[in-house]
Amino acid sequence: MSLNGVPIGIGTYTSNFALDNDVALFHNGMYATTTTETGETYVFVAMTASQSNAVQQALMPLTSFGFQLHSVQ
Repeated sequence: MSLNGVPIGIGTYTSNFALDNDVALFHNGMYATTTTETGETYVFVAMTASQSNAVQQALMPLTSFGFQLHSVQ
């Protein structure tokens, strides 16, 4: 749970296909990713299908650690 009350899921992936399939459940939502030197992708996904201000604010602090924000299409 983020500080502003948005539920957040955390995972690691070695396949973009698996990542895309999992986040697709949150159509119109948002998630943040970063990839390690070994090729693992870490993801934080807002467990809600929303791109509201609250969701953006919940994920935005991750950008200071090199994460990129994405919209679920």
